[in-house]
Amino acid sequence: MRDRALLEFMGYLCWKEAYAADHRLVEALDITVSAQQRFLAEHLGRWAPRFLDRFEAVTTQPLYRAVAAFGQVFLATEATRLGVSPEVVQGPPSDAFAPGAFSCGATDGACPWPRADMKEVTRCERHGCCGR
Repeated sequence: MRDRALLEFMGYLCWKEAYAADHRLVEALDITVSAQQRFLAEHLGRWAPRFLDRFEAVTTQPLYRAVAAFGQVFLATEATRLGVSPEVVQGPPSDAFAPGAFSCGATDGACPWPRADMKEVTRCERHGCCGR
């Protein structure tokens, strides 16, 4: 649920921005917009686009595909509005873990890191959790 909490945090910052704008709280508005810029550029905007691409690629449910597509549009719109260009992470850091050592916890084996061609990613038939 960690990812959901981070998305909720961005939503909370958007709410704070709207509140500050409605109440003409200029200093609070500046602080909130600055926090959104930093959070999007340095964190959420770096990993979420790739996550949403993978999520949309592996789900068969139309609702979840729509949620992933909405998330992509929201992040792109916010990045443009806030004037930030996050550098999207394309894979794990080289020292993150040895190949094959990562496990999603729901399967008995290791989940492979996703391939560049998202069409090749398939769901784990037993759990639907990974590209195995």
